[in-house]
Amino acid sequence: MPAALRQGLAGTIWCLLVPVAVLGSYLVLVMICAAWVTSPVLAGTIAGVVVMIVFGGVRLLRPTWLSFGPEVLPAAATPGSGPGSRSPRC
Repeated sequence: MPAALRQGLAGTIWCLLVPVAVLGSYLVLVMICAAWVTSPVLAGTIAGVVVMIVFGGVRLLRPTWLSFGPEVLPAAATPGSGPGSRSPRC
């Protein structure tokens, strides 16, 4: 499989699965909080604070865990680079 196609598929999967996983886990957390606390507003507030603390902490301590970094291609594999290529003029 070519590197460009592999990068495109990884980016697409990342962009589709991460929001679905985040939304699903948030809804599960809200249901757990709603079973624990009788007020749905308070349950949603508690879930929001828990999500903010968890993702904020992960984002501060391990920022690479929540970011998609595409594979770095060598200069020879990058389109438009190499001995026969010309740089665009402004």
